[in-house]
Amino acid sequence: MNCKFCGAPVDDNDVLCPYCGCSLEELIPLDEEVVESVMPDETAAIQQDVIAEEDVQTPFVDLNTEGTMPAPKKSKVGKIVLFGIIGLLAIGIILLACNFSSAYSWFKIKTSSGRALLKTSFEKSIDEFADSYEDYAEDLAEMGDATRWGMQTQASLELNDQIVSVLDEAMAQQGMDMNLSWLQDLNLDVKMLFDGEASTGMIAYAFGMGGEQLICLEGIFDQLNNKEWFACPGLIDTPAYITLSDDKTGQSFMNSMLGRMNQNGNAYSSEKLEKFLKKYSNVLLDGFGKVKKSSETIEIDGISQKLTVLDAYMSEENAINMCIAVLETAKNDQDLKQVILQFGQQIAADMPVFDEDEPYSAEDLYNEFLVSIDGQLEKLREELNNLDMTEEICLTFYMDNDFQITGCKVTDVDGEELFRYVGVEEKDRYAAEFVAGDVVITDSGTDQKENEGTLSLCVSGADLLTADYKTTEKDDVIKTNVKLKLGSDLIQQITAQMGDNAAMVYMSTIAIEFDVTASGKQTDFQISLTMMGQKLISLNLEQAFLRDVEIKVPTDGINVDDPEQFDNWLDSLDYEGLMRKLEALGLSEEMFESLMG
Repeated sequence: MNCKFCGAPVDDNDVLCPYCGCSLEELIPLDEEVVESVMPDETAAIQQDVIAEEDVQTPFVDLNTEGTMPAPKKSKVGKIVLFGIIGLLAIGIILLACNFSSAYSWFKIKTSSGRALLKTSFEKSIDEFADSYEDYAEDLAEMGDATRWGMQTQASLELNDQIVSVLDEAMAQQGMDMNLSWLQDLNLDVKMLFDGEASTGMIAYAFGMGGEQLICLEGIFDQLNNKEWFACPGLIDTPAYITLSDDKTGQSFMNSMLGRMNQNGNAYSSEKLEKFLKKYSNVLLDGFGKVKKSSETIEIDGISQKLTVLDAYMSEENAINMCIAVLETAKNDQDLKQVILQFGQQIAADMPVFDEDEPYSAEDLYNEFLVSIDGQLEKLREELNNLDMTEEICLTFYMDNDFQITGCKVTDVDGEELFRYVGVEEKDRYAAEFVAGDVVITDSGTDQKENEGTLSLCVSGADLLTADYKTTEKDDVIKTNVKLKLGSDLIQQITAQMGDNAAMVYMSTIAIEFDVTASGKQTDFQISLTMMGQKLISLNLEQAFLRDVEIKVPTDGINVDDPEQFDNWLDSLDYEGLMRKLEALGLSEEMFESLMG
């Protein structure tokens, strides 16, 4: 029989037409006469209801036209297939769009050579470094915009009451009755202030204990009046000064310092730095011999990751040619020339003139640079010509699917591994391992809202040290805590030599803790010795950046150039008042002399 839709010959057992794809079910042969049945009205109505209920559309046939092809019947199977294909394409496009980066990485890794992938990974690292440098330059520029600024560093030492008691007992056993409570609060305050408008600078040191400031020393540089002042507030009211020499060395130094601090942080932009680093990294990478590409699944601390392995081979000949290429590039590098000339101009402006007849210029510095390069090139080419045989070492780089270098390995000419470092990650977990001979350092942790993990040091299989760390960041404030502890094997060795089992309990609780809180304007650092959860000794450091500082320059004082005035000034220092303060804190004159002795 023939298909009633396209007229092509089909078999009686076919369900779909092999030519047009239409359904052949309920097929009416073209050679049979179509007879319209006459039914009663009720029967016809029932039949119409059944047809409507089954949603069957009977093809229209013109009975008055002989040999006319029936109208095509719409196929449900064809629509299902069509919509299925469209749906799969839509899903594929959506998945490709959502995972374009992964798809691109997979395609690039599969189709690129090992050398090309190595360049891509290095360029990505340079891009990230340039971004970090840009943030640093912005911070430097912000600070450089201020003409009056400074830095203040405060250091303090705190002792636990138990430590003080132990020290008191130790002193008593030596026959010395001393009160060492003043050791519980020792502090040092250092300030460095700069005022570009007034051309002045100051550095001050203040030492105190028990909340009492004992000694303060101030040095003030007054460029306008060409004087340098010395003051000891609390010991003497009158300051002393010295007149600077006429060689302007001090003024040049002050100008240099203020200029460095107040210069724009974007003097060397991140774009220039990125271009510079990529230029020389490409020269270095082109110096390798062959670069082989492979893949390897690395597992550390139960975390496994498939990484791309790039084996870059370098012979002694490659190394010499690489150095020659770098020096030749530097010799013809106009960007580097501008940097050297700019640096030379700063030196010429900052340093005093030693020989006015032959002043040192920026061009002199650059010419010396070129002469030095030519000398090194001559030595390298001579060494290359005398090279008889060469052996290769292998530098292996591990790269993830984001083209980031996650580790490296160095193998010597005999195939022996010199050291290896590699890191892996899986979702929010990570692990890393560093191996150099018998030394193994492992690091593993999680990185979610806070970075938390453990780092351990093993030597010849013995667990020596462990460090637990935790880092959180909120509102541009970073807080870090590191707890350094003795390893289990080291504790056992120590307690075995001490011969006291109870010592193991105390040794296992000893730790050194580092706490750091850093923001854009201040950094607080604390290092503490703890035992059984209690801090025994703590050293605190606080560093803050100051704005709109004020430097009060004295108007009158003792001239140091006059020996007699200076001797009288020294004799006027209130040493007795200082000793009274020390005695009030529990440090007698006898104790002070004993400690100094």
